[in-house]
Amino acid sequence: MSSTTLKLTDYFIGDFKQADQPLSVNFYTAFYEEQRKGASIHSPKSCLPGGGWIMQSHTIVPIESIDAYGRPT
Repeated sequence: MSSTTLKLTDYFIGDFKQADQPLSVNFYTAFYEEQRKGASIHSPKSCLPGGGWIMQSHTIVPIESIDAYGRPT
């Protein structure tokens, strides 16, 4: 899916894995410079299954070493 389709300003996609662990986290987020009336973004809980993805889990995990802007704490 392209940024043109999503009408996003920017995005980040990253894979996080500890060297000694078999499990990893794939993270995707889209950034929107502004929110326009009538053009709301929607939850991945609705969007991803609608696109054929199967969610294996949904968990919130705090990342203690960085703040909300990705800066070290």
